[in-house]
Amino acid sequence: MDELMCQSLAHACILAIASEPCLHPGEHLKDRLKPSCSVEEGKVADGAFGTWLARGAELVVLGRYGDSTIVYLPSQDMFYYASPCCLLSASCPDKTALLGQFVVDNDSTPRVLVYDLLRLQGASCGDMPVRERYACLQQLGSHLGSACTLQWVGEVSVLLRELRSGKFVLPHAIKGVMSLSSIPGRITLVREKRE
Repeated sequence: MDELMCQSLAHACILAIASEPCLHPGEHLKDRLKPSCSVEEGKVADGAFGTWLARGAELVVLGRYGDSTIVYLPSQDMFYYASPCCLLSASCPDKTALLGQFVVDNDSTPRVLVYDLLRLQGASCGDMPVRERYACLQQLGSHLGSACTLQWVGEVSVLLRELRSGKFVLPHAIKGVMSLSSIPGRITLVREKRE
């Protein structure tokens, strides 16, 4: 059943933000992301930076290459040209790739929550501290298409506290809180210890 749901969300993602497959070779092939997730229970490292992971989210990479915006779906290992709602603006730096999650909100609105930076003007952002990557990403927020939103990223301990208190309410179900690492796409899903 989970595999069927995954395929359905991937299909919804393709229909919402992609057009035809991108089958030609090019710079975008360098941004073939292999995400990894570990699960950690208990206390989070002081100052850990992260955000939430939506339940059933489909990870996506949006990249600007020349005059094109290309969408990569790691779960399908497939590249697509972006649909108009997901185009990065013409003034977005060339060879820039952003990482996000495709979600469908409770009101059935599809969107991409962009939370990390993989490549900036052709330079890898691997091993760049998370706070610096997010600061660079915030400067690129104005280049996002209408279906894309810059996702909040901050201290994991603050987000956990706000979620527990009920003050922070999201328009979609969440799987948990993810702590980002110095390597884009490598996350730790934080689970609170049960007493």
